[in-house]
Amino acid sequence: MKTEGPAQSPLIGEADAEALRLQALRASNLLDTLPEASFDRITQFAVKVLNAPVTLVSLVDSNRQYFKSQCGLKEPVASARETPLSHSFCKHVVGSGEPLVVSDARRHPVLHSNPAIEDMQVVAYAGVPLRDSKGFVLGSFCAIDHQPRSWTNHELEILRGLASQVMTEIELRQTLHQANDDISTVREIESGRQRMTRFTVHDMRTPLCSLMLGMEMLPVLDRLSSAQSECLELCMRSAEMLRSIVDSLLDIDAIKREGARALTLQSCNPAVIATTAIEQVIRLAEHKSILLKRDISTGLLNFSGDEKKLVRVLVNLLGNAIKYTERKGTVQLSVRTEIYPTQKVLFIVSDTGIGMKETDTPHIFDEGMRLNKNVDTTAATGLGLAFCKQVVEAHQGTISVKSSPGQGSTFTVALPVVA
Repeated sequence: MKTEGPAQSPLIGEADAEALRLQALRASNLLDTLPEASFDRITQFAVKVLNAPVTLVSLVDSNRQYFKSQCGLKEPVASARETPLSHSFCKHVVGSGEPLVVSDARRHPVLHSNPAIEDMQVVAYAGVPLRDSKGFVLGSFCAIDHQPRSWTNHELEILRGLASQVMTEIELRQTLHQANDDISTVREIESGRQRMTRFTVHDMRTPLCSLMLGMEMLPVLDRLSSAQSECLELCMRSAEMLRSIVDSLLDIDAIKREGARALTLQSCNPAVIATTAIEQVIRLAEHKSILLKRDISTGLLNFSGDEKKLVRVLVNLLGNAIKYTERKGTVQLSVRTEIYPTQKVLFIVSDTGIGMKETDTPHIFDEGMRLNKNVDTTAATGLGLAFCKQVVEAHQGTISVKSSPGQGSTFTVALPVVA
């Protein structure tokens, strides 16, 4: 270890090596950044434990030394947090890659003319390299005294230990910065993928509508045999299912991106919404001989909402209840107002169906999730409950489920009453 004097070789050795060092320094994203407590705690501790008036985390750039952290500097340098290299002792630590220990710079053969002696009262100096994991010396962690001083081996060991802590902080900061860059890249890729998916799904809607219109016209243009009618009905059901998927995907995407702005708000009557939804699933219930009950309270409060989307929410919930309820079971839609602690309208869909395990309920609203594999779900899209959740939450409401195997399920939609 050098205890007196800088290296005799020039500050900058081979140009390529210095260029790589400066590249590493700038890649650290430390230059010209705000003070950070994690670094300031180290310099403040060093001042106390070394009983030195000034300690610095000094980063040596091409034409200046920048203080990422400082404790004890006087104005105007304390606010500027940098000096030109003409005032730098730390540049010699970087140039040699070794510690520099000076008892009295005024008597030093090389440093005696450094303007920092007069301008910043740098008399005694002890600095150790701040070396990164690739071996580049970014700067120096140093202590300064305003009077001559003989630095002890114990004090130099403390400096080296604190310099190691500084580099740990620097490398942690670099890791976090790289992680943030990686996350940003992933987000950009995902955003591009979502845009492409959205455009593709949107472009499917026009040819699909044309296909359905053409199928609807076939019985008008020509008399069909029973076999042809059956085949056409199957095609229409498949096309309707596909249109439902397209509409759900587009609606889910719009609500994710725009939230409440994707809703068409108007004053909604809860009884009208419930009745409209029930009318759309009556045939499904009759087909399975399921008793479809309604319990709509009187005096319900109107609220601001997107009526069409909320009807679709209830149709999805009722349709699922019918699907997962055995023949001659019961499905009920209840509507009531809750006053305390805040005014809400509750839509409750309950059934006597097969139910589900408690461990499955947290995932029931995930896109594409289909939990009951023993039930015929060939007509299921796995998007219905995801759509319900997005719509309800866009209304600042909540949707929840209680269920147990063999005991049926109860879905509750709670919507705030906002005029």
